[in-house]
Amino acid sequence: MNKYIVVTSIFPPTEAVKKFSENSNYKFIVVGDAKSPSDWRFQDVNYFSLVRQEALDFELVKKLPLNHYCRKMIGYLAAMSDAEIIVDTDDDNIPKDSWTFPDPNLRYRSLTGAGFINIYQ
Repeated sequence: MNKYIVVTSIFPPTEAVKKFSENSNYKFIVVGDAKSPSDWRFQDVNYFSLVRQEALDFELVKKLPLNHYCRKMIGYLAAMSDAEIIVDTDDDNIPKDSWTFPDPNLRYRSLTGAGFINIYQ
C-alpha cells in the first residue's frame, strides 16, 4: 500500500520532519514556499521547492498564493498519482516514539445528524 505524509514548511528541516522521515512505511513530501530556505534538503524527503513546483504540470501551481498554507495542495496532487493513503500533518507536530497513524482499514463509529460536536471537550 502506497502511503504518503504531506506537509508544507518555511523552516529548515524541523524535529517533526526528521521523525516523520524515519517512518519507512510512508513516503514523505514537503512543499516549500517563498520563505523556505533555498538549500532545503533532508534524507528520505521528496522536497518541492518553488522552482520544482513551477515545473509541474498542475494548473493549480499558478493559482495558489505565495506564503500561504494552501500550497500544501501541490503535495497532495504530487502524491495522488501513486498514493492510496495521504496523511496531512504539520512540520511542528513532533510524533512521539510510540505513536503511529491509525489503521485505515479499521471501521470507526460515526455520528450523523448530531450537529456540531466539539471532540476536545
